[in-house]
Amino acid sequence: MSSPLALFSRCLWDESELILVVGRVAPLLESRRIYESRHHIAEPEQDLSEARDRMLAACGLAAVSLADRESWGWSLSFPGSAHGFFCGVEPEGMLCSLVKPSSKDMASAVVQRQKPDSPLTQSHFTPQTDDPVRAVERYFHECEQAPVRIELHDDFAVFARPLPGGSLNALAAFSPQEFVERCRTLVESGAARKLQDVVLFYECRCNDEMILDMITRLPASQQRELWGDQLSLHIQCPRCGRTYMLHRAGRG
Repeated sequence: MSSPLALFSRCLWDESELILVVGRVAPLLESRRIYESRHHIAEPEQDLSEARDRMLAACGLAAVSLADRESWGWSLSFPGSAHGFFCGVEPEGMLCSLVKPSSKDMASAVVQRQKPDSPLTQSHFTPQTDDPVRAVERYFHECEQAPVRIELHDDFAVFARPLPGGSLNALAAFSPQEFVERCRTLVESGAARKLQDVVLFYECRCNDEMILDMITRLPASQQRELWGDQLSLHIQCPRCGRTYMLHRAGRG
């Protein structure tokens, strides 16, 4: 079964010098469900699943907001929460995610970015709430010095970022629902002109060779400890949670 494709539009509202990204979230989430069903990845409990889906939408919006495509890796843990999240975004529009155990005493965020043929950059900040959407906003505020607003309502997700000299003031007073509806109207009416359409979909770049390479790159002492007396190992992809079986002789 093929995965649905989620279409997001990057637009420019000249009047307020705002970049707007608008798109439907449902196809992306359906793509995630199909991927996880295909690879027998267990669904987390409802509140974690909902938070992860919000993170997927926010990270996808953030990536589409840029003129140039790049790789993103978001690792978030929240104050008072025993779980954190990873989300990866690739230049071709591929997203993957994972719910990960976390210490309730630790709140942290690490964002890794890399353009093709360029060095990896890494930013750190501290989330103030347990909402991944607000954490993505905080990254832009704190690490990029760029005020942004992200809202999800029903099936739509919207990202707004001012250009240098622009402002969010025209949208500041709107409730989340009003903000989404206003931005959709700007895009659908043509008041915000379309710059680019970007397709997002859920998939992971992991495969047997990548997982095997991940293990063989470990120091010999760690490999011995990992294998012990076992003839085979079950290894979980650290990006999507898919389980692989490796055999000591390297088959599988």
